[in-house]
Amino acid sequence: MRVRNWQSISLLSALACGAHASAEEAGKQDGFRIGGLIVARLSLLDTTRQNNLDMTSQVLRLNGKYTHDKFMGIFELGINGNDRAPSDLAQSVNTTSETVAVGGTPNQVGIRKAEVQYALFMDKTDAGMHSLSLGMGRFRPGGADTYGGDTVTGAFSYTTSGYSSEDGIRLLYNNSALAFGSLNAAVAYSTAMPISLFWGKASGDDAKIEMFSPVGGNAPSISGKGQVFQTSNATGISDSRAIVVNLGGTFHAGPGDVEVKAYYGTQANAIVGYTAAAADRSTPAVYAARDIAYYELSGGYNLQNNLKAGFWYTSGEFSKVKIQDPTTAATAGRKLSYNPGSGPSDNYVQAGLGVNGNSKFWGMGHLATENDMLTFGAAYQLYMHRQSGDGARAAGDSAKNDVKLINLAAGYAMDKFRTELNFNFFTASNKVFPKGSGGTSTSMNNIYLMATLDL
Repeated sequence: MRVRNWQSISLLSALACGAHASAEEAGKQDGFRIGGLIVARLSLLDTTRQNNLDMTSQVLRLNGKYTHDKFMGIFELGINGNDRAPSDLAQSVNTTSETVAVGGTPNQVGIRKAEVQYALFMDKTDAGMHSLSLGMGRFRPGGADTYGGDTVTGAFSYTTSGYSSEDGIRLLYNNSALAFGSLNAAVAYSTAMPISLFWGKASGDDAKIEMFSPVGGNAPSISGKGQVFQTSNATGISDSRAIVVNLGGTFHAGPGDVEVKAYYGTQANAIVGYTAAAADRSTPAVYAARDIAYYELSGGYNLQNNLKAGFWYTSGEFSKVKIQDPTTAATAGRKLSYNPGSGPSDNYVQAGLGVNGNSKFWGMGHLATENDMLTFGAAYQLYMHRQSGDGARAAGDSAKNDVKLINLAAGYAMDKFRTELNFNFFTASNKVFPKGSGGTSTSMNNIYLMATLDL
C-alpha cells in the first residue's frame, strides 16, 4: 500500500492501517526510526448533555520500526487521555467530612502493534517494490476506507483501519512496481477477529447509542458509550481462531487513481459471553459462543490527492447463540464443545458515501505560508440492524434500529498539522439518543474541533 497523505483518510486512521506498507520497508538500509501522533478533540456542542463541554478525546501514539537485512520489527503504542465515564472511576467518600476523592486510571496504554516480519521474497526496482513477507505478533489488519470528515475517518471510524489489534501470524504480499498501479494482499490466522459495529438501544432511561472504537485509539466516541469488540481473545480457554483476508489495489485512471479494498473474516465458536463459576467452585464457568462472518468493501477515486470521493460497505453476520456443554469444563487446555444454538441470528450493515479534499483542487494553496491549504469533507452513513430466526424482534423494535449520519467538515492543514471543525447530524428510527434536558430523542447533533500533529 502506498504511503497516504491526509486526503486519503485521517492521520489517525493512516497510522492505524499501515499493515501492508510496513512489509515494503524490509531490505532498506539498516536502522531504527521512531514517530508518533498527537490527537485532540474539543466538544463545542452536544445535544445529549447540558453540562460543561470538554476534551472528548486526547490520544498520543508512539511508533517505531527497526530494519536489518530482510527482517523488520514494528511497534506502536496508544495512550488515551482523561476521558473516563463515572462508572469507570474508583470512588471513595469520607462520610465524616465534605471531602470526596474520585480517581481512576485515565492514561491507559495499549499495545497496538508489536510484530516481527521477514521478507521471504523481495525485488526492488526504480518502479517500486515487489515482496512476499511473513509476519508474527500483534498487528492491525487494515480494511475498507472511508471518505469524509474526521467523524467518519477517525472518531467514528467503523472500518478495520480503526479497530483493535490481532495477535497471530500472517502472510503479506505487496507489489507497487506494476505499470497500472499497485496490489497488496494479506492472509492472517489469529486469536481474535476485530469487528466494528454500531447499533442503537431504546430502553427507557437506559436509552443510548452504542459504538465500538479502537483500543488505545480515538475515543470512547464523541457522544455515547465507546467500546471495543473482539470475537474472542480467551486463548487459554478456547481453541477458536479467526481467519482474515485482505485485498487492495490502486489503478491509474486518467489524472487520478481508482482505489479498491476488500476484507473478509470468519471465526467459528467465537466466545461472546459467559456465566461465572460458582463461588465455591461447585459449578464451572459456562461460555456462550457464536459463529461470526464479517465483510468490508470500499471503492473511491483519488484526483491527484486534492479531491477524493468514494463508498464503503460493511456487514457483520452473527449466528444463534450456542451455549457450552457444561460437561466440558472451561479449564485451560481443554477443548470446549457447545450445544445447538438458540434464539435469533443478527446482521449489522453499514453503508456510506463521502468526499473530502482541499483548496488546491481550485488552485488555492500557499494561503498563509508554504504548503498550507483549506480542507473540507462531507459524508452520509446508514447503519442497520436486523434479526431473523427464532425469537427475532419485530420491525420497529429497538433491536431493529436504523441510524443515519450526515457529517460536514471544514478545516486547515499545513505540512503535518491539521485542524478541522466537524458538524454531525444523527437521526434514528427509535429514541436511542439521550437529551440533555432529560428523556430520549430520535435525533442528536454535535459539533467538535479536532487537531492532529504527525510527529
